[in-house]
Amino acid sequence: MHFKRDDSLSFVALYVDDLIPIAETVEVMSTLKADIMKHLPAKDLGQLHYVLGINCIQDEANARIGLTQEVYIDKLINNFGLTDAVPITTPSDVNGELMKDDNVSETVDKCYYQSLVGSLFYIAVGTRPDIQFAVSAVAKYSASPNQSHLTAVKRILRYLKQTTNFVFIVIVMTC
Repeated sequence: MHFKRDDSLSFVALYVDDLIPIAETVEVMSTLKADIMKHLPAKDLGQLHYVLGINCIQDEANARIGLTQEVYIDKLINNFGLTDAVPITTPSDVNGELMKDDNVSETVDKCYYQSLVGSLFYIAVGTRPDIQFAVSAVAKYSASPNQSHLTAVKRILRYLKQTTNFVFIVIVMTC
């Protein structure tokens, strides 16, 4: 949803019961929040710090916002039993090639595999473009995954374990 008042533009992102107002200036933000609170039972929680598994680090002095999914990644690694896995420095094996059926690997639980790949997609789209290629490569095998595909997925998780603290920086442009 967006609002146009005078010559300023404001947006309100909505997810279930969370509202995230975005405005060009502090004054416009204050007016927007007041308007929202006139119509809805809302509470101002201050600057955005955390939403949908994404930590938001605001650096107003340099007009930047940092996004990280450190907590979500740690939880994912724990949930899929890779807490003791050895971290690695690349998300995919450049020497390995995934194939639909290698006639060697046994099939794996499709639901488990798809759950892992879906979680990795969420991370890739949210804050980690560095894993997008690797996640796209393993997603192609979601209909009939085998052990080699699962190994490739777990490699991405091992890479995320190594790089959990990476922060995606968004530069805020002002006109």
